[in-house]
Amino acid sequence: MKTENLPNHRYQDFKGIIHACDSCQATSDNLNRLVWTKCEVDVPANKSYQAEQQVTCPICLPLINN
Repeated sequence: MKTENLPNHRYQDFKGIIHACDSCQATSDNLNRLVWTKCEVDVPANKSYQAEQQVTCPICLPLINN
């Protein structure tokens, strides 16, 4: 599976912290994706979103441009 950066994809956890996301294709039909944050938190299905929102996670923040 190939890992892809999801530009401007975010996930807000239950504490209100906003994370930056990465993903990979989970199936060959390109319909399902696994999504996780740059700090390696698994994102629940359909909970990542695209936004210009500022990342507030102190671990994700320095990894955004990497």
